[in-house]
Amino acid sequence: MSKWLICPTQSCSTDVKGKRYTDFGDLPWIIRLYLKFFNEKVHVILDECSWIKTNAPMPEQKKSSRSRVIKMLEAHSESRCAMTGTLMTKSPVNIVDPYSFLSASFFENESMYELAEEYCIMMSLRTMRGTRVMISQKEWDKARKRMINAYKFGGESQLEACKGRVVNELGIKLSDCEHILTHRTYTPFKNVEALMRRVESVTMTVKREDIFDIGPDKFVYAPIKRGVKLDATGKRLGEELVKVGFTDNLTLGKAASLELLLRLQDICNGFEPIEELSSNVICDENEWEDTRKPRRIVYEPLPENPKLDACMDLLEEIDTMQNQVVIWCSRRNAFDSIAERLTKENIPFVMYSGMQTSAEKKEAEEKAASGEARVFLANPAAAGFGLNCLKGFNYCAWYCVGTSVEQYHQAQHRILRGQSKVPKFAYQLFVEGSIEERIYRTLDAGQELLGAANSHDIFKFV
Repeated sequence: MSKWLICPTQSCSTDVKGKRYTDFGDLPWIIRLYLKFFNEKVHVILDECSWIKTNAPMPEQKKSSRSRVIKMLEAHSESRCAMTGTLMTKSPVNIVDPYSFLSASFFENESMYELAEEYCIMMSLRTMRGTRVMISQKEWDKARKRMINAYKFGGESQLEACKGRVVNELGIKLSDCEHILTHRTYTPFKNVEALMRRVESVTMTVKREDIFDIGPDKFVYAPIKRGVKLDATGKRLGEELVKVGFTDNLTLGKAASLELLLRLQDICNGFEPIEELSSNVICDENEWEDTRKPRRIVYEPLPENPKLDACMDLLEEIDTMQNQVVIWCSRRNAFDSIAERLTKENIPFVMYSGMQTSAEKKEAEEKAASGEARVFLANPAAAGFGLNCLKGFNYCAWYCVGTSVEQYHQAQHRILRGQSKVPKFAYQLFVEGSIEERIYRTLDAGQELLGAANSHDIFKFV
């Protein structure tokens, strides 16, 4: 009788840091017990194998403990199956570790460094001799602009001379210059089709649009809920506000219900609202939801921001290289933190809010419609009505929601403009057991929370 081991990646998070080589004793004790009990090789199914991927080339001993331990199962199993919805998101070298789990010999003739040079545009860092990294969007845009201007003002001969300078300065290949010129948006991956052909014999791909026989708007009218848990600091601040109306750094004002709602949202978004200035804080003088307060509230980032982490995980799952995503956010502090994180992750995006000029909004709409912007970060009060540039988007995600039923439904349905040929999806990100969960529940029912039940009990954490 065949023996099967179904293994989630999180279960293999044992610590092997500092060890040059791993052995059987480094496997989790429950897996060692299972293998010893049957004393034979088993069939292994690994779920969410993308958790063991590596984004940049590195020596094996520097990879995560989880990756190194899971790949050891290859030697103790008769056959292996790996599943994921996000195989290759940040770099083609993402596939090396999952396929090495399937077979240690899959890429044995090539190092990760060689694979990176073959399937990514790698540049040399001027400040670190010999260090090669994937080209950044800043260097990509700069190189592309230089080559376009060279051709515009000097023709083919000037363009060829410019390519030579770019090759020497960045340490990229001449063929990479052609790739940059022919791709308008930041696309640092190359030869991806050839890479997928190498692995297609052991890969079964199931596309989401091929398995749904439901209407294309089903999951916009019924959003997919993604709950996250607050860390201990955030939960303590929230419970103190609900219980006594103040924390060490904040006392609620006269409009208790509305302000309590906003401050709890701030905490859920990863900030502590305080009434005094301090160093390294995000100041918010023009809040979208609450602008007429006699006091000045500033926001100090909490040590952890689980909702922002969940948002980035969702974008990785959706794969912004293939799909455009709208992120709706009604609070400026959260809006700015998302923008900062998107910039850090090199995800092309535009912002759309009441703080922008008409020219800036028009430019954002054009970039969204052309596909240059992969994420459209917007305030529903400014972008929720009459905006047509989002009809090509298949995904939207609510990061922080207001209390207006009309704004909520109008904004959510922006991606349904035009004729839908594929399923479209909406997601709700919220802190479990908090006021956010109650807000979504009332909005989905067509009620405004404060108007429906202006009771202190609705704010309690559960």
